[in-house]
Amino acid sequence: MHIDSRVDEIVRSLQISGAPISRCPNETLVERLEGLCGFRVPKAFASLISRYSFPLLEFEGSELFGNNGQDEYDLATTPYRDKNLSGWLIRNNLFHIGFPHIGDYDPICLDLFSSPSADASVVKLDHEDILLGRDVKATLLSSSFLSFFGDQYVA
Repeated sequence: MHIDSRVDEIVRSLQISGAPISRCPNETLVERLEGLCGFRVPKAFASLISRYSFPLLEFEGSELFGNNGQDEYDLATTPYRDKNLSGWLIRNNLFHIGFPHIGDYDPICLDLFSSPSADASVVKLDHEDILLGRDVKATLLSSSFLSFFGDQYVA
């Protein structure tokens, strides 16, 4: 199944579950984020954020930053507030997309080493290990962003 079709299918399912996601083309967001991080956003994630608008979304064990520009936790700003954390994540090909919950600073990221072009695994990292220069171990939340996004929404 084509990535856009799979994203559309997941979005329809999430909308039925009550997720506040609406169709709203935003092609410039992907370019803006790629300019900020210096690497390409995986196609599955780019398909979502360039064609749909949403506030912070709550998933099982994590919250995905919004992209509607009206939320305090927005993809275009939140991942870059802490320069030390964002710098480390970018250097390690990790694209910061959320937190376990607001108040928990551990980053939820797309691991671009897992599949840099189409889909990517979703991992959680310990922010203290990153900021203190310790050995950082990623906890795998899902081997696929599309699976994570499609299966984990909390209504």
